[in-house]
Amino acid sequence: MMNNQMKPADFTFQYKTAQYDNISAFFGRHGLNAVDIQFLTALFGSNAGNKVPLSEKDDSDQRSFSRTVFSKNAPDMERDFGLITILNNQDLPYNELLNKKAFLKNGNGEKFFDLDNVSEFYQSLLGGIEPLHDLISEYGHDEQNVFDGLYDYLTDEDNVAVMEKVAGQVKID
Repeated sequence: MMNNQMKPADFTFQYKTAQYDNISAFFGRHGLNAVDIQFLTALFGSNAGNKVPLSEKDDSDQRSFSRTVFSKNAPDMERDFGLITILNNQDLPYNELLNKKAFLKNGNGEKFFDLDNVSEFYQSLLGGIEPLHDLISEYGHDEQNVFDGLYDYLTDEDNVAVMEKVAGQVKID
């Protein structure tokens, strides 16, 4: 019998960690929690078509996301894994994408980061660090300007069209 509980693992990376720390600090000061910040960063990576291998390293310090963040926020994180996977794989047939990729769980002993939805999410997160950091830097870390820029980015005609297409396929209410 399949266990429906995800068995998370810490995510440790050594790629653009100072930039991610700046992203986290900026949005954390403005009320976003770790789950929201990770999703926003992954969304930027997905939108830019940037997926960075989980093993990619640069000269950054090491950074970890604790498995307890996932454990305390499992429904939100599982939704985020699924949404980023759907956004990254719009070319796949609907049933294959939803049933075999977007909402996988590792209840039968699979490694957490071997699951397509988990690796898609974190590869997109790593790919989103630079574009999101660039947006914050472009506006000089000014709260009003950064959030206005973020709103403009998220409501750009192309981004809205993608979200409407996904919502229509997945029937998100």
